[in-house]
Amino acid sequence: MSIAYRSCAISSWVSGTTVTATMPAGVTDGDVLLMSVYAHYSGSAPTITDPAGWTLLTSANGGAYDLQKVYWRVASSEPGSYAITVSDGSVGRGAIAAFSGADTTQPASAQYGAQYNASSTNSVAPALGSWGSTNGIDVGFFDAFSTATGWTPPTNYTEPTGGDA
Repeated sequence: MSIAYRSCAISSWVSGTTVTATMPAGVTDGDVLLMSVYAHYSGSAPTITDPAGWTLLTSANGGAYDLQKVYWRVASSEPGSYAITVSDGSVGRGAIAAFSGADTTQPASAQYGAQYNASSTNSVAPALGSWGSTNGIDVGFFDAFSTATGWTPPTNYTEPTGGDA
């Protein structure tokens, strides 16, 4: 079975202590779900409380005031959304992407992050090499509470969501 991108849902920016990640349309049990949660807090380093039932795939600090975490799980009777706790006063958002046919024991075959360039409004992802998993997903979620207005995927990759997640 080959991997197929099913859909993605990206939440609106929120302020407070809760970021909501909405389940995308068309998810079926057995799909691999990837959730990205981003928090920005101007007072100090933000925190994101890991949601129950999700496995942390990676996290990245984007400076003293930015934090992004990416999680995964296999879909099983999913609710309409997940509420994730962030630092009090944070600005944040969440996104969930769904894939069918992905490896349900180790779904990510590669991870990468874009480098924000302060003199530009774009972030550019590094090129990826070859990976061992034939049914793994190459993960690249990007978000920034900054002047960045876009990002460029690595060579030979496409952006399935068309959004800033």
